[in-house]
Amino acid sequence: GDEAGGGDYRYGPNHLFQSAKALHRFLYERATRVLQREVENYLHHHHYSQQNEDRRHQEDHQPLVLEVQFHSLLFATQGLDLAIPSRFAYTDVGNHKECKDESGKRKERCDPKLNARAMNDTIFLECPKQRHALVNVQFVNESDIEGLDVPGLNPAMRNYEAILGRRVLERTKLEKSRGIMIDLKINWLKENDVNSGEIDVWMGNETHYERSEAVCVKVNKNSISTSVACKTRIVPTIDSATTTKTKTTAAAADPGNTKSKASSEDQRPNLLVIMIDPLSRLQLKRSLPNTWALLELLGYVEFPKYTAVGDNSGPNQAALYSGMPLHGRQDIRSTATSTTTSNNNNNNSTKTITRTWLWDRLNAAGYVTMKAENGCISNSNMVQSIRPQTHHGQQLHEMFCYSYDRPNCLGGKLTAEYLVDYTRQFIDTYNRGEEGKSEASSSSGQRKPWAAFISFIDSHEDSSTLISYLDDILLSFLQDVPMKDTVILFTSDHGLHYGPTFASKLGEVERAQPILYMRMPSFQTKQLKDLKDNAFKYTTAFDVHETLIDV
Repeated sequence: GDEAGGGDYRYGPNHLFQSAKALHRFLYERATRVLQREVENYLHHHHYSQQNEDRRHQEDHQPLVLEVQFHSLLFATQGLDLAIPSRFAYTDVGNHKECKDESGKRKERCDPKLNARAMNDTIFLECPKQRHALVNVQFVNESDIEGLDVPGLNPAMRNYEAILGRRVLERTKLEKSRGIMIDLKINWLKENDVNSGEIDVWMGNETHYERSEAVCVKVNKNSISTSVACKTRIVPTIDSATTTKTKTTAAAADPGNTKSKASSEDQRPNLLVIMIDPLSRLQLKRSLPNTWALLELLGYVEFPKYTAVGDNSGPNQAALYSGMPLHGRQDIRSTATSTTTSNNNNNNSTKTITRTWLWDRLNAAGYVTMKAENGCISNSNMVQSIRPQTHHGQQLHEMFCYSYDRPNCLGGKLTAEYLVDYTRQFIDTYNRGEEGKSEASSSSGQRKPWAAFISFIDSHEDSSTLISYLDDILLSFLQDVPMKDTVILFTSDHGLHYGPTFASKLGEVERAQPILYMRMPSFQTKQLKDLKDNAFKYTTAFDVHETLIDV
């Protein structure tokens, strides 16, 4: 079959079907090709020419009937897993020097066991940028057109601002009603483009467009080749834009487990939790060597004896975020059941206790919160499945469900880049800077403390290759995070718990050895000393939860 723009569209192992139409097209085309091949073989075997075949059909009016069979293996995989695990699905080592002989000629076979990171970044595949370059979308504030990017316009052009202003004014009804601007290659969107049926627009808030924090536009040219572009922003929520000095802390949510804090909001640190699901300590060094080195340079405290409390994400994330064990998938919801034994008559009694998530405690304490991960997993025992009640993040999760391409791409951009960009927007909006006021500040100019929980699921695939895409992204992000008044937790929930690596003895050991690095604000000197004193003790996610509650 031919893609838009021509050319033979080839299907290979691990091909990803993005829609039912794409799958139907694949089955039809493959079956048709098999039939054509059988007809050619039949004609050749019986020494028929096409001319003789036509004459025979004209004489007896009987069509040639052949039965053919076409077989294909189709897989529905978990998360980012491949149907056939292979590093070559995410890398192209053909042009690397390790895969060429002395004369520079490409070797017939390059060892697939070569360490991807050791061969450098040039072997990693990019998102299909060219296929998605057709469309561009951005939010538009008509009172401020600075920062808009109109393809084909150069800031050095004469009358640049006048042309940009005209572009904003001449938007279609669809664009004006939704507060966005769409460009197709170097052309402005026109009304006839909107009515063609090829433009699909998704907004994070379909009821109140002005509250949308994410927008995606899809241009459908045929059933397989589509162009997708997305954009994010932070819209300060009504309740998080007002500072309440007299509000009680998380003790109000659970007075039995939390000490009352009388400190002012300026003394309460921000919180950033960076979760990589999954990642072992050895895999961090193998796949993210630059990030690993930077953590030490930035003064993060490592906990080399940090240990998992469960086999997979559910129990480990529940321990970190709620401080309570997870006995089954049903416990991931708001309540959990525990059994206690009476000292008097040895009778078992059952009581129901409320599972309070860390972001719920922080909401009650006056923090503005965010929870997001760069994937679309909605039915599992992972915490994101419960749709955490945070101020920001849910729209981003829905955006990642809008479209998906390999390697873990949304349109022509890695989902990890979208997550980091969104987190930067969140921090920039709510961070308490020395300059004082912002649109997220109260009338007194005082910002509210913030807490962001972000999770990268790129390592949730059994070729152990996709995680390396994060190294440069995390390297840049960790250097941009405001560290002066922020508690930063860089962690994972466990090591990879399935696949060929886990089948080995070392793989079983790595599964139980997640990573944990912490960094305290400069003003919390006592807490930093305690952190270093306890760094080499055996630690679990339950201990980390209590530490976050305390600081």
